[in-house]
Amino acid sequence: MPVGGLTVGPNINTSKSSGVEAETTIAVNPTNPLHLFVCDTGVNTGRFSTNGGASWSVSTGLPFSDGDTQATWDTFGNLFITQFGQGFNDTCEVLLSTNSGKSFISLGSITGSAGCDQPSIAVGPG
Repeated sequence: MPVGGLTVGPNINTSKSSGVEAETTIAVNPTNPLHLFVCDTGVNTGRFSTNGGASWSVSTGLPFSDGDTQATWDTFGNLFITQFGQGFNDTCEVLLSTNSGKSFISLGSITGSAGCDQPSIAVGPG
């Protein structure tokens, strides 16, 4: 029985990779639940869907990263991600997509003296 109007379907390998896909993220757009974004550390290629996951396309504008991508949407339909920058966990990149994950622009990077392992990003309720 669907909960909240959503039905869980079969698992889908969005990357079509046969390798290990670890430390994944998936985010659902609260303004349109048919818009989804996924990424993982193993393949490290963002993919987006605008039809509830029936099909997936590759995102553009994501810089090379060593992974640990986290994603969230705000209530305006903007998709934010954070991930390692180049050089493993010395920096964290913060990126924005205003077109449901199709493409991204950089909002900047954060450098930490203790590294940036497992960066996270969140948005507020308003």
